[in-house]
Amino acid sequence: MPEFCARGASNSQWQGLQVSKADRAARLNQTPRCIWLTGLSGSGKTTLANLLEERLFVEGRHTYMLDGDNVRHGLNSDLGFSEADRVENIRRVAETAKLMTDAGLIVLVSLISPFAAQRKRKPSSGPQINEGDRSNGLTIGLSSLQ
Repeated sequence: MPEFCARGASNSQWQGLQVSKADRAARLNQTPRCIWLTGLSGSGKTTLANLLEERLFVEGRHTYMLDGDNVRHGLNSDLGFSEADRVENIRRVAETAKLMTDAGLIVLVSLISPFAAQRKRKPSSGPQINEGDRSNGLTIGLSSLQ
C-alpha cells in the first residue's frame, strides 16, 4: 500500500462544476446541513445521531451519518490516536461532511473531538462546531456549510 503524506498539492486548482450545490439542494428539496455531535466516549452521540437520522429519513429527508468508529474502519483506518492523528481524523471527516453537504445531503457527524481548536474550525475549512450545552459531556453543533 502506498504511503501518503498529509501536505497540500502545490499544482492543483479547484475545478468548477456545472451542477451547483444549490442545484443539488433544489433537486432534493431540502437545505443541506451538517449536524455535528461531539462528546466523551459513551455520552450518547451515536445514539442521538441514529435517532435523528431515522426521524429525518422517515420525513423524506436525504441523510447520511458519519460515525467516528465507522470512519476509522475505512477512510481513517491508517490513523492512530496520537494528537496529530486525532486532528487529521477530524479534518478528514470535516472534508467528507463538506462534500456530502455540497451534494445536498443532511449529514450527521458523531465524533469525539478532544481539542477545542478543532471544535471551532471555520466553515471555510469544514463544518463549524458551535460550543453548546455540555451537559452529560455532549456538544451539538449545527452548520449549513455555506
